[in-house]
Amino acid sequence: MKRLTKEVLLFVFFAYLSVWIVMLVLFLSDLRSSSLAISQIEEIFLIQLSIVYWFSSLILLYVLRLLLVFLFKKFSLTSNEGAP
Repeated sequence: MKRLTKEVLLFVFFAYLSVWIVMLVLFLSDLRSSSLAISQIEEIFLIQLSIVYWFSSLILLYVLRLLLVFLFKKFSLTSNEGAP
């Protein structure tokens, strides 16, 4: 149960962090409309783009987490092998 709670909390944290990453990426991409008002097509495109970026950043964060866990376990096991 403790492991499940940890995974749910990590998912919530990564989802929240992904929202901020998406906002930063969309801000830095500097997407502008040809007119002052955003058309419905542009609005749908921005929503779709933000959803794709959100999923991508969420997957990237999980892959990074798995990589760090793997490396931490690998190097912590090898450092204890020579100990008496």
